[in-house]
Amino acid sequence: MMEPTSKPAAVLLLFLLHSCVANHGEDFVPPTVATKPHKPILCLPNYGIEYNGDLSVTIGGHTCLPWSLPEVKTLSRDKEFISEVQLQTNKCRNPDGDYEGPWCYVRIAGNITMDYCDLQLCDAPLLGPEQTTVTEGRERSVLGQARKNLFSPRTFGQGEDDCGQRPLFEKKNKTDANEACMLFSRWCRIIQDDDAEVASAPWQVMLYRRSPQEFLCGASLISDQWILTAAHCILYPPWNKNFTVSDILGRLGKHRSTMFERGIEKIVAIDEIIVHPKYNWKENLNCDIALLHMRRPVTFTDKIHPICLPSKPVAKFLMSEGFKGRVTGWGSLKESWNPAVRNLTSVLQQIHLPIVDQNICRSSTSVKITDNMFCAGYKPDDNHRGDACEGDSGGPFVMKYPAENRWYQIGIVSWSEGCDRDGKYGFYTHLFRMTKWIGKVIEKMRGSDDE
Repeated sequence: MMEPTSKPAAVLLLFLLHSCVANHGEDFVPPTVATKPHKPILCLPNYGIEYNGDLSVTIGGHTCLPWSLPEVKTLSRDKEFISEVQLQTNKCRNPDGDYEGPWCYVRIAGNITMDYCDLQLCDAPLLGPEQTTVTEGRERSVLGQARKNLFSPRTFGQGEDDCGQRPLFEKKNKTDANEACMLFSRWCRIIQDDDAEVASAPWQVMLYRRSPQEFLCGASLISDQWILTAAHCILYPPWNKNFTVSDILGRLGKHRSTMFERGIEKIVAIDEIIVHPKYNWKENLNCDIALLHMRRPVTFTDKIHPICLPSKPVAKFLMSEGFKGRVTGWGSLKESWNPAVRNLTSVLQQIHLPIVDQNICRSSTSVKITDNMFCAGYKPDDNHRGDACEGDSGGPFVMKYPAENRWYQIGIVSWSEGCDRDGKYGFYTHLFRMTKWIGKVIEKMRGSDDE
């Protein structure tokens, strides 16, 4: 993060759009696909739920399995499928209303998994006009639904019941120094404290390279078995990046990045990496998300605790233009174009950034922006400055839901064009739109016990 003071302080983000050691000093140019003659493309409305066409091959080139196959029926058991969607033979369908559109089960290397179909969807923003109310000086949408877990503990692991409630804060009826300003963001002037308080982000994970030993990316703990990060932290061919489970470790419970915190941090091995099948590294980092499965479940502590993933009501409630989220990480303190200089911080940093209207996000860049992204940051005429910067891609963008006294991860740090530049914003993976995929992947991987 960078402030308009003599002491620039930064958090996180976006090693992708700066010169750094990883790309050997060459200026980063956002990937683009060569322009082709314009042809009108018909899109599917409503996420393709009504699609009843004959496509039976996925975006990965795999043939769909019949929905009537016993193994497929086992994987589909107890799903909240839409009854009107006819699951005919082996055609692409969207029976669960996945925001990525029609999909099907496929067999890859002897294992059954899911894959999406290559069908164009019409833009369908999550947010829309609805009734609002004013509570404690803060305008928010009306919510009338009780919270329920998104995943089964059998497949997801433990931690969803009390996710987002920090052991040294919410569970002790305490708040950290800056969260009140974040919650009352329309009227409160944020006093930036740069260093995050110890244990204020117990879901923060450091992805670490085994050899050569080095910090790679930020990430987040979502259960005692699963870690969430950006896909480009794992796979980015232009920089010869294609990490496997033998290349990376997760370091949990950390506050200081430059030392081993004995008795506090835990180092975990990874035994599975799943990158979103629609991750688009060639053009715009669409669907920039990856799941990492830990070899053994981790034990929660005061400084190791999972973050919640949002349901649709929670996402709609929190994601209002102008309201602030918190980003944490160990990224650069300022933008640097010298590959020999990395201004990384030794202590976990935090910054609060306001969500920006999607139309402004789209007009701020020539990169194609999708509904799977949102942007955050300050406008040129705002009184505040600050941004995420090189070094903490993959880290969490979190917001607190006061009605539940819980924190939810709303986004994943994805990309930006520089640090704290006028008219430019940081872009984040829209995490709610990924929850259907997360559920299918986790259930498929851990559901083999039933077969």
